[in-house]
Amino acid sequence: MDKEKLYQQINKFNSKYTDPSDKGSKSFSDAYLYVNEDEAIDKAEFIKELIAKGYLSDNYEKILDLTFGSGNLTSHIVFDNDIKYEHITLNDINKRKTNQNLDSYIENCIYTENDILDNRVLKSIEADLIIINPQIGGNYTNGNILSQKKDTEKNEDVLDNLYYTLKKFFDYGSTIIFYGKDKDYDSLLDGYNFYKYMSDSKQNLFVINKDIKENICFQREEDIFIINENCSDETETEEEIESFDDLALITEEFKSKENNQVVDNEESFSEWWFNSTYNSTDGIPFADSTKKGYFRAVNQLNTDLDSFGFENIAIFTINNLDFINNLLERLERTDLVEYNKRHQNSDTSNGLKQYIKFLIETNNFKYDSLDDKVETMKEIKEKFSDKRIGKLDFEYKNILFKGVPGTGKSRAIDTIIEKKLDIKNEKKNILRINIHSASSNSDLMQGIGISTSSNGTIKYSEKQGLILDIIKRATFNPNQSFVLILEEIQENSLNELVGDLIYLIEDDKRAKEIKADNEEYTYKELVDKLISENTDISYIEIPYLVNDSTDYKKMIMPDNLFIFCTSNYRDDKKVIEDNLLRRFEVIEIYPNDKIANEYSRVFFTTLNDSIIEIMGKNHETHPDRFMIGHSIWKDVQNKDLFYKAFSKLITEFKDIREVEFEIFKDIIKKCKIPDDVDINTENLKSYFNLIKDIQEKIKYDFIN
Repeated sequence: MDKEKLYQQINKFNSKYTDPSDKGSKSFSDAYLYVNEDEAIDKAEFIKELIAKGYLSDNYEKILDLTFGSGNLTSHIVFDNDIKYEHITLNDINKRKTNQNLDSYIENCIYTENDILDNRVLKSIEADLIIINPQIGGNYTNGNILSQKKDTEKNEDVLDNLYYTLKKFFDYGSTIIFYGKDKDYDSLLDGYNFYKYMSDSKQNLFVINKDIKENICFQREEDIFIINENCSDETETEEEIESFDDLALITEEFKSKENNQVVDNEESFSEWWFNSTYNSTDGIPFADSTKKGYFRAVNQLNTDLDSFGFENIAIFTINNLDFINNLLERLERTDLVEYNKRHQNSDTSNGLKQYIKFLIETNNFKYDSLDDKVETMKEIKEKFSDKRIGKLDFEYKNILFKGVPGTGKSRAIDTIIEKKLDIKNEKKNILRINIHSASSNSDLMQGIGISTSSNGTIKYSEKQGLILDIIKRATFNPNQSFVLILEEIQENSLNELVGDLIYLIEDDKRAKEIKADNEEYTYKELVDKLISENTDISYIEIPYLVNDSTDYKKMIMPDNLFIFCTSNYRDDKKVIEDNLLRRFEVIEIYPNDKIANEYSRVFFTTLNDSIIEIMGKNHETHPDRFMIGHSIWKDVQNKDLFYKAFSKLITEFKDIREVEFEIFKDIIKKCKIPDDVDINTENLKSYFNLIKDIQEKIKYDFIN
């Protein structure tokens, strides 16, 4: 592909007049209708930085630009960075305003005209990398929303529709590149973790996907991207009201929020509920009698609560989702539990769940705040996926690799991922965690998040840990292999970090019969369904952390999640916990002299033989704990590299092992040192003299 010709064609398109009949009108580029050349290159260089630093992959099977316009941004992101792909789809509903000559220059490129506000159209589309800049060309977000919405739509309707489109791709596992102002991002994707390029132009660049666990913001200083601890965009100013139409719209929205209009959803909910085809948690469609019972119980909130000492609630006149979710919490866990139990099947809470579902599906609800709206949207039910990824027949679900550092324990895991599970390139299905002394249960399983709203109110919410997240994703994708890798588990107590998860990872405790179906569930609903269908299924219960409920959340362990651990036994004071030995296949990885370079092979072999002999004579119970891994020595090909590796060997014994020098000296005396290396084993006096001598031979030119 000729990139130069591609960019020439894009620049030619961008130089067209916005009004072809008026030669004095602005070009597309000058009018900011499409991304100009400098902007596209600048943003592509940021993506290049993320790829170079390992934040992003350079390989995506399917790439989709949702609002491609001129195609400039996507072209530079993909082709300036040599991103590998199989197909590129350029989508834009405004076909006549787009660059229709790109397929002459881009290989495996197709056009589509899907409306990104219509989830029915996008339902079957899959993509690994999404690029979207809706605030220009497409005009979908706050910037110029009036030109896009239909007569009956509100701003919130449009934003919600686009949010659901982006959420669909996010849940699929896509990486999303969003080009726009902070306010445009906040109106659509606030609440998701991101990498953000805080550029000097009007538009910033955001990158989101499921693997991003914290917000990281970058700024550019000349040709270097540096991390900025302050993610707020101080250059962003309040947008001016440009017309009376805008003022009228803002006034209308303000009145709508302030005016507590009385609604009556009884008839519409009744019609929706009795015509619905939803199944109960046991997979059987709701019987008409059950539907009538749920409806009657919800309606009785207006007449029966007072007999239990509470004020009646006319539920069908309320569409504030925060209020209703709080009411559901009261019915299931706090002061209204006894009232809810007056029906054997908790008809009131179950009926209220259907009313909540009705409000969400019909977009007929309100929130107290945008933060609450985002949180609720993020809790929308997930669908099972029957997509097959990787192999599921590897017989070892839990493996613990033990050994000294540098023996290839992590490499062994990578080999399993590539050869046995076949998911090497499925980064979203692999979670690697380095355990350290500061690791906590809240990091890995669940914790409490604290946030402050714009009015200063402190809000506590449950924070989902990394391990809990991958367990949920594996559960909803039973035909895919998922891998959890815990590195350096000797650094902390795995019992304390993951709690009762240890119990569930045994082969006979795993949930093996999880089958994809067409229903949508929250994780809680799914687990309840599976447990009700199979009374033999093993599960644990974890507490709610934020409220005062004595209720617990159930959790299962899916059979398609493989758990691999590494443990360095450098510190022999650390003892592997007994329950790990009973539940893991334990494999000791020893140094491999077969892969040592020819130049250093004899030295390396005699070194470890000498360590076993000398440390054994010095009454070490486990002398093999002092062996040296082969990773440092496998590429030693000459004396200069030998001196550098030997310097690290000294550090290993002096500072890490804290072995007396005389013992180290005895070890080295028995080793076969290459002929051209000048280390006189007879005249070794101390660590100090030896280190000084070795560093002089290395000749570090930056040390005086």
